[in-house]
Amino acid sequence: MTAAAHADEYSYSYTFSGNFYPYDRSSAGHTVSGTFDGNASGNLITGISNATVNLDGSPLITGTVYAEGITDDIISGPAWADGAAVVSFDGTQNDFGFSDTDYAATSNFNKLFRGLGPPVTLGQSYYEIYNSSGMQGMTDYVDLYYPPYFVTPNGIWTVTDLSTQSVPDAASTLPLLGGALAGLAALRRRFAR
Repeated sequence: MTAAAHADEYSYSYTFSGNFYPYDRSSAGHTVSGTFDGNASGNLITGISNATVNLDGSPLITGTVYAEGITDDIISGPAWADGAAVVSFDGTQNDFGFSDTDYAATSNFNKLFRGLGPPVTLGQSYYEIYNSSGMQGMTDYVDLYYPPYFVTPNGIWTVTDLSTQSVPDAASTLPLLGGALAGLAALRRRFAR
């Protein structure tokens, strides 16, 4: 019997370049950021949970964030599915939607940030923030890379594993602290004379 894999915590960010239409740069410079838990294997991170989503440093989605991905069922075709979200370190294989509602179950949401890569969208990379209000919807920011029609590269995508960032351990910190205290005591004695 093997132990379950331990999920690491990751931070992510995407800065829009404003390239959905060559003449529309309204989304340029806006940044979506947050964290999530997941299990990395090579370029891919799966088992996405505990996601947060911020826009320009303020919460875009509050409360529970649902992490879903697109699956391609032979009978019913592509559909959003719970537990299918995939994040890639380089952004080329992203397949995720972070929303405030279980879209796979209800086909409804109020706010959504999604990132899709070529395996899902046939060569197209796509990032979008979407706000929905009843039957009326408004896409706030969209970046699209789909040669030959939209050839400007997408914005800046980064993922960082927060669990691997170095934290000093007690075995290396205590001797340094002890040496510093001894040095301060010696200086105090010297100036006291």
